[in-house]
Amino acid sequence: MLVKEINPEIIQKFESLNYDTYESSVVLEWQSKLSRGSQVLLHSLRWVLAALIGFLTGFVAFLIDFFVYKISGWKFNLTELAIPSGCETSSSLRCYIRPLFVYIAINLVLVAISGFLVAYLEPVARGSGISEIKCYLNGIKIPRLVRIKTLFSKAVGVLCSVAGGLLVGKEGPMIHSGAVIAAGITQGKSSTWNADLKILRLFRNDREKMDFVAGGAAAGVSAAFGAPIGGVLFAMEEGASHWSSPLTWRVFFASMLSTFSLNFFLSGAGEDKSKWGQLSRPGLISFGSFDIGEKSGYNINLFPFFIVLGLIGGFLGAFYNFLNIKLAELRRKYLKTSFSRWLEVILVGLVTSVLSFTLSFSTHTCYLNTAETNSERKLIYCKKGYYNDMATIFFDTQEQSIKNLFHFSGNYSYTTLALFSIIYFLMSCWTYGIYAPSGLFIPTILSGASYGRLFGEICQHLFPKLSISPQVFALIGSASFLGGVMRMTISLTVIMLEATNDISYGLPIMLTIMIAKIVGDLFNHGLYDEHIHINEIPFLEWEYPLRIDQIAVLKAKDVMSKEVKYFHETTTPGEIKQVLTTCSHYGFPVVSQEQKFRGLILRNHLIVILKHKFSLQKQQVRVGVTSFSNSETENIDSSSNSHDENLKLNHNFNRSFNDKDILENEKFMDDYPRYTTIEEIELDEGDYNKIVDLKPYINTCPYFLLEDTPLQRVFDLFRTMGLRHLVIIDSTFKVVGMITRKNLCLEPHHAEAIKRNSYRGKYFAEKYLESDNETQKSSIYGKIKMENITSNWNSNDLNESLLGKTDHRVKKRK
Repeated sequence: MLVKEINPEIIQKFESLNYDTYESSVVLEWQSKLSRGSQVLLHSLRWVLAALIGFLTGFVAFLIDFFVYKISGWKFNLTELAIPSGCETSSSLRCYIRPLFVYIAINLVLVAISGFLVAYLEPVARGSGISEIKCYLNGIKIPRLVRIKTLFSKAVGVLCSVAGGLLVGKEGPMIHSGAVIAAGITQGKSSTWNADLKILRLFRNDREKMDFVAGGAAAGVSAAFGAPIGGVLFAMEEGASHWSSPLTWRVFFASMLSTFSLNFFLSGAGEDKSKWGQLSRPGLISFGSFDIGEKSGYNINLFPFFIVLGLIGGFLGAFYNFLNIKLAELRRKYLKTSFSRWLEVILVGLVTSVLSFTLSFSTHTCYLNTAETNSERKLIYCKKGYYNDMATIFFDTQEQSIKNLFHFSGNYSYTTLALFSIIYFLMSCWTYGIYAPSGLFIPTILSGASYGRLFGEICQHLFPKLSISPQVFALIGSASFLGGVMRMTISLTVIMLEATNDISYGLPIMLTIMIAKIVGDLFNHGLYDEHIHINEIPFLEWEYPLRIDQIAVLKAKDVMSKEVKYFHETTTPGEIKQVLTTCSHYGFPVVSQEQKFRGLILRNHLIVILKHKFSLQKQQVRVGVTSFSNSETENIDSSSNSHDENLKLNHNFNRSFNDKDILENEKFMDDYPRYTTIEEIELDEGDYNKIVDLKPYINTCPYFLLEDTPLQRVFDLFRTMGLRHLVIIDSTFKVVGMITRKNLCLEPHHAEAIKRNSYRGKYFAEKYLESDNETQKSSIYGKIKMENITSNWNSNDLNESLLGKTDHRVKKRK
């Protein structure tokens, strides 16, 4: 697969996070002074914060579930009260218009609130937030993703979305909510409330914050499905770049406390207060026990049917993703104002309300009520003693509808299941991506369960001698569609198992998810990944998306940025301010008098130094910062001689500063994460030509590589270590370039480099020039274009861009 081409202008708005440790003299000195008690306190605080993350995530999940249940119950009761008497068997308009009006009015008010919170207050709260959290854990800073205002918009918005009848779930947004909680409380600082707990500033760096966010995301999964193990695996599989055993324990601890706190609060939320403390609901949704009498479990001869369900899930999941991405592209093109986005949310709510109520009224079948129905709402528009099969799954909460498909042993007509599957598939596809908080797990589970139940009903009719349970087929169908849409593997399997609470279904669930993923991957990516790509976020996959023969010819120098700005170890505040004002780079190499690489310093650290005006001396020097390209390397020594001589005359490089001259590490922690901008820094006129010694603040141990390092090694180091910058040097230890994730995500670099370096391309080029047969030349030319992954060539380019020595040999032969 070719690297997706990303618009360089769009990519600039995304900053990277730095998981690498910053090891300057100031940091190392601060660490060396930490007492044993301080180190124990630091370790203990991580566990305390993990517990707090789990507890608060569970509590937020409880609040959302409690109010969704109350509002939904109130809505359905009012709608049923609006149905005139005598409508059990009547299909007159008077039985339809008034309850429909009540149902639509309530839903539209709730949906309008949800859309307003996102479209006008906090747009980043749209959707489930899983794509964005994946990007954050991948090392990408999404603006306003983990702010308190985002949490408010997400929690209240998803409450209104679900209660308002949108085909969305509240489980997905819980992952985002957990991540926001983790990012907020662990920093001990709020600009909104103007509060700062100094004791937690030890965790104010990207590395600690990303670890806590991974714990918050796992706690969100645990609260949503009662799946603490699945939550840990989700954070490992879908997010974090770097993982460790201590982090695994803390994330698991947060996940367990999340499901426990949710369970505890839910136990006392019912009318029977005597059950307070009876922990029987581990998550927002539980699939319940599949003990269904004589047809419990499944037989080995049902595996071919499960494989077919996996294939169906893969094809339908790929089609679902295709449609959703096309809708997302249309939204980006046409819905550019907050009002238009809000209007679409209201329109979706209106269409959903009309369809769900109309189908329950007009297309249902009434069956004799001989089984447990669990809800009186299923009896509408049927005479006493009968239930409405369409209302059983459409006119109810989505969690209850899933349980009905999984466990209800009554009949569903083929027409009801088929119509519900099609309508739900299309409407949920339209809904996901609108400007409202919306989860994807529940809609995909319900869509898969409906066609799985239909498939099971048909198989039961066709093969009466087999022990077929349509309820089990509904479970396997939901797993197949989840796998086809999301393309997750081990974490999704474990989440389904923990929600089912029956390990005997592990093999068929895993099998169908794997088959659905394999089939779906033939057509497109998982939906979360597709949304990352369409937003042109520089996300780094686990493997580099080029063929082995293509990546083998690429070196670090082929993709690095050759225009690099760097500082000398000693420079002036004026030069620092000038460089930071004229460029947006975040990391700057620092070099010695001889232009040898000495380390790396960050933009925010330079700003903090200027802000506090530390280490400024009154000697004057000339320029202390330089920029160069690879082609200018030869000129650096000669052009910098006068500069270095000037530095030697005016400043002693080996002079040690006293402690009072050096800015304490706590100052850098205090400003994290919203540092002062360079435009806000004001220097006195006399400060511009003073000297600032950068040596105490330089990260002297950053990762760096030689320019001829294979690109595969560059990518592996960058991805596994969570780097933000990678300095590239030549054999003389001089800086020749810099690599960031943006260099690894921009396709034109790779195409041009492969055109220069492809051995197979040169081979075909030689064959092209040697051939006199136009048909053969045309065929070879096609192979050249394929090998060099570009369609912009013509045959006249061959001599200039591919041949090298080959061209020389051909000319000599002629």
